[in-house]
Amino acid sequence: MSKIFKIIGYSWIYLNIGIFFYSIANIWIHSGFAKVQYILSPFNISNYVVTIVVFSPGFLFLWLSEKTK
Repeated sequence: MSKIFKIIGYSWIYLNIGIFFYSIANIWIHSGFAKVQYILSPFNISNYVVTIVVFSPGFLFLWLSEKTK
C-alpha cells in the first residue's frame, strides 16, 4: 500500500508541475510576458493559495506512504 501511495503522490506532483509550465507558456504566448509577471508576482496571494490547494493531495499521498511503511 505504501508503494501505491508513493506512486500516486509523485504522479500528482509531476503532473501538476507539467500543467503549471504548460499554463505559463500558454499565457506567455497568448498574453505576453507582462501577464506572466503579473501572475507570478510575489504579491499575488491567490497564487500561493492555489499552489497549496493543488499540490496538497500529492504531499498527502507521500505522507501516507511514509506512515504506512
